[in-house]
Amino acid sequence: MLSFPKSVPASTLLTLFSILFLLTSGFLSACATSKAERISQANKKFEKAIESGAMNRKSEMYAQLKEAAELNPEEPRYHLTLALAYYNDGDLKNAEKEFLQTIAVDENYSEAYRRLGRLYMQQGEWEKAIHFLNEGIRRPGVASPQEAYNWLGFCYYQQGDFDKAEAQWLKAVSIKPNPAIYLNLGMAYKDQGRYEEARDSLIKAISLDAKLIRAYHHLALLYLKEKNLRMAKKHFETVIELRPQSELARSSREYLQLIKSRK
Repeated sequence: MLSFPKSVPASTLLTLFSILFLLTSGFLSACATSKAERISQANKKFEKAIESGAMNRKSEMYAQLKEAAELNPEEPRYHLTLALAYYNDGDLKNAEKEFLQTIAVDENYSEAYRRLGRLYMQQGEWEKAIHFLNEGIRRPGVASPQEAYNWLGFCYYQQGDFDKAEAQWLKAVSIKPNPAIYLNLGMAYKDQGRYEEARDSLIKAISLDAKLIRAYHHLALLYLKEKNLRMAKKHFETVIELRPQSELARSSREYLQLIKSRK
């Protein structure tokens, strides 16, 4: 706090206060202008980074994204975009760092939680994956929740908890029917010996994607297990017709030879 001598005249005090007010106002105005300029510069760097990425100039893109984040560290989009770039290039360590930084800046950024969960899935860290996927789902405005539920189902299944996996997959298809999720359910039911539910799920997968050869192959194996050779043959032949050079087609040919030898 400023201390003035008692003998200073009132007019002098007013003059001093006026000068102090002008200096303070100028300083605050300069700070505000400086911050606004940094935000504007950061936006321009970010736009250039997007352009560089579209033109596959990765070194420029990374440099511009880092500059944007340095100029305006409070903008979570910059950190998330940088994290996604690292992730797509296989740099999971730096991707993890930037996803966590995104969350530190904005604890409700659901996409950062979702993507971080997916990263931990790739590393086989199922507990961490489950934690961040659940956190992402709980946040407002989560994009494609059915995808997050599918990933959660996969995590639980990897941990051997089929009941929780099934619950997540059923949530996913209740939001939006998806052939890949029905395929996951079909394979899981088959592994559990729940063959009727497996067959129903695989048929639903095929109804949504008529070229999903893995569903045809698993359905053929299911029919073979049930000794329904006619239906098994039909689905193995469909696999070969759709993807004749695939590994599943090679497997299907071997099974067809087996079926032929049983007749």
